[in-house]
Amino acid sequence: MLGLFRKHNKIPRNELLNEFMDSAKASSSPSQAVEVVKLANSFSLPICEGLTQRLTADFTLSQEQKEALGDLTALTSDSESDSDSDTSKDK
Repeated sequence: MLGLFRKHNKIPRNELLNEFMDSAKASSSPSQAVEVVKLANSFSLPICEGLTQRLTADFTLSQEQKEALGDLTALTSDSESDSDSDTSKDK
């Protein structure tokens, strides 16, 4: 289901992403929850940070999943610092 959003380049609503997280929690599927966070991150959605916090609070992650999550947060913070530096150059 999540792959269809990427395939058709459609941005899911926050409510739907939260429903996917609820479903992942109900089925005890951290891998599904990681995919939800990856999807939100791929669209640079503001809810991504909240989903990441929820993921780490609600699930026990494998080392591989933690690394994937770490890579996502590193990419997000890099892009934020890049845009901060871009705006300071314009001043």
